[in-house]
Amino acid sequence: MQFESPALNIQHLKVADMKSSLSMLIVCMLFAFSQKAHAQTLRLVPTFESCSVYVQDTVLLPKQLNLQYRQADQTHWQAGHALVNSDNDAVPRTSLFYLKPETSYQVRVIDEQSKVIASNTFTTWSENQPIAKTVFLTAADFEKSGLHLTDSGTAKGWIRYVGDGQTIFDAGDQSNSAIHVDHAHYIILQNIILKGGKRHGIHLDHASNIIIRNCDISGYGRVGTHRPDRDGKYYDANNKAINWDSGINIDLSKRIVIEHNFIHDPRSTANSWFYSHPAGPNAIFLRTLGQIVIRHNNLIGSNQHRWNDVIEGYGNGKIDGGANCDSDIYGNYMTIANDDGIELDGGQCNVRFWGNQIQNTLCGISTAANVRGPSFIFNNLVANLGDERGATGSAVKNGGGTTYTHGISHFYHNTFYTRGSGIRAVGYGKDDNRSMFYGVSRNNLLVVSGNGIRDPHAPEQCDYDYDLFATPYNSAGAYTIARPMEQHGIKSKAQLRDPRHGDYRPATSSPANHAGIIIAGLTDVKNQSNKPTIGSFTATDSPSFPARKLPIQTDQQHLLITVTDTVGHAGVQKINIQTNGLTEPMRYTIQKNDAFGWLKVTPQNGTLKPGQSQALTVEVDKTELKETGMIPAAFIIKLQDGRSLPITVSVKHVSHSYTFKQLAKDCHGADYFTADTGQDQGIWFTATQDRKLGDRKLTLNLDIPQTGDYYLHLQVKCPEPGGHHDSAFLSLNNEPARQIGISPGDYWHWVTISGKSDAMRLEKGANRIELYPRESIWINQIVVNTMPLGLGQTPED
Repeated sequence: MQFESPALNIQHLKVADMKSSLSMLIVCMLFAFSQKAHAQTLRLVPTFESCSVYVQDTVLLPKQLNLQYRQADQTHWQAGHALVNSDNDAVPRTSLFYLKPETSYQVRVIDEQSKVIASNTFTTWSENQPIAKTVFLTAADFEKSGLHLTDSGTAKGWIRYVGDGQTIFDAGDQSNSAIHVDHAHYIILQNIILKGGKRHGIHLDHASNIIIRNCDISGYGRVGTHRPDRDGKYYDANNKAINWDSGINIDLSKRIVIEHNFIHDPRSTANSWFYSHPAGPNAIFLRTLGQIVIRHNNLIGSNQHRWNDVIEGYGNGKIDGGANCDSDIYGNYMTIANDDGIELDGGQCNVRFWGNQIQNTLCGISTAANVRGPSFIFNNLVANLGDERGATGSAVKNGGGTTYTHGISHFYHNTFYTRGSGIRAVGYGKDDNRSMFYGVSRNNLLVVSGNGIRDPHAPEQCDYDYDLFATPYNSAGAYTIARPMEQHGIKSKAQLRDPRHGDYRPATSSPANHAGIIIAGLTDVKNQSNKPTIGSFTATDSPSFPARKLPIQTDQQHLLITVTDTVGHAGVQKINIQTNGLTEPMRYTIQKNDAFGWLKVTPQNGTLKPGQSQALTVEVDKTELKETGMIPAAFIIKLQDGRSLPITVSVKHVSHSYTFKQLAKDCHGADYFTADTGQDQGIWFTATQDRKLGDRKLTLNLDIPQTGDYYLHLQVKCPEPGGHHDSAFLSLNNEPARQIGISPGDYWHWVTISGKSDAMRLEKGANRIELYPRESIWINQIVVNTMPLGLGQTPED
């Protein structure tokens, strides 16, 4: 079945063979005209599991409109999500969620008296396309240059290009992309292991109706020269910063499906914000004409090959920027980047982002700016944020100000568990109110070290309620909103099952259980009770994430492995695959990044049987692991039918043991600061009014036993403004002092000070650390050791 939006379905009343009066004919003609007008008023744009709804004739619409829908073979009408518009587009619009593929639906809009204002029908996309021709690719197709595709199929017969799933097709860097789909349509790329492309793995160039399915894409992009003397970016031979090289580059294309792919190991890497705005490779780049579906992909970076953004969008402030419109991004695993997990920035007109997992990025989701809207961000998991320095921003960053903010971003049923902030006004553009945005939140579980929501503007379009605020340090959380909201919000300990090992479900005692509110068209579709649970998970859900329909799950979703060089064996963990959802035997294979050669998972392949668990051994080979510190990684359990389950791995690699611990009040220079007379015994670490560096500092003199990587941990309490800001200055061994960031939180918690990375390289012998105040914070304890901290951990853990 073709992906093109179906023509408006206009119902006609047959009058043939009717022996009626002229008045009856007039009635029939009026009825037919009414039905046609209803259909023309209601524009519907479906995908597989969603549909955008637009009420186009806005001239005579009543003030109150209600959306209803049902499957065509059912009688009961379900309430849809509320219709909204924007201050630059009066058309009422919204989305339908959790639909079935290749299924017909009826939609109607009624007024407050239940009078039908508009109605229409649609059919969701089919997952089975008619194939006119299959082309079996060979390595010879890529020897001289990339594959250049210009032939098109049709809606009745697609052209399918397939690999054997074993042969690596390496295009080198002789052409800009390994596969170039050039103004072609109705094409499927399937089961291809692809390397190369000077810039991109696959370039979709003014294409439409394209499916990229079950492909392995790596080894693409330019390398360049790192220029820390300039702005830290990587520059090509033409002295231009390298950016936007992508595994899949969607370039002015529409009706694109990207599903079940593994994108990893670009040739290059991205710089961090330590130098300047990150630039570098992406897994997927979006410059679209709409109707994009990106689902069930594993997009995995590494410390050697970090993404800039995992998914980056063109035109952050443009009405057609990012995914543009009528698009779904769901069930994806997105990790290890120096900026965002995804840039939704731009049009965001019925753009739906749901069921995704993001981690090990500076920020999770960017919506700055929402130029048209509405966007829907729901049932996502953002956890364990951090760029290559360990620095964190927020789970969602918003902004745009008066110039760019016009559409509403909806945040529903998300779980955020991380250092940093939750839903935060950050900024875009040059307006004085550049951090202003329009946001609506319900039923979010915000377990963050900073503010769960921070909105210093809160215009009338904003509405926050029924969210739960907690911290990863087992305490109640906080929010800062410019006007009173969160009447039903909860500040409490989150009480989750086992977040350290990736189980973010609420425990039986959690206040999140049945504390939310039904969201019309969304929550009730999932058959929750009248009091839905806050967050992405209910107590009875599978802990596996991202949200995928899988017949397997594992007893751990996040493996924590500690490797110490002074111990004679490598770190080893066990994980069990549970197969209760299988109805017949199914083969599996382990996939992982080339950069994770030190990570061994055995057995690497085998057959899973219904009702029988399969144990995997996960081991770190110290002879191949060259970096130290907290190292993010992952591997994938790939099933023979193309579905997959990603497993997160965090390796703590310690070269040797060393600990220096001191109370701040006992440090040299503590007399310059006011001591807390309460039981906390901290000092008020505050600068002079002009914030100039001087004698007001804390000095640590260390005798380091051997050259290596060390970590500076502070136990701090940060009052307002409490953003992720530069809160102090650090000088190491008389070097010029530099600004350092302190994670927010008006309670005692541990932070690790970062520079180019979160580790300090100290030489054997005498070393001096000097801390200067900038913005006022409390400091209680200072620890220098060789052990990086996991989220929620203390140096004693």
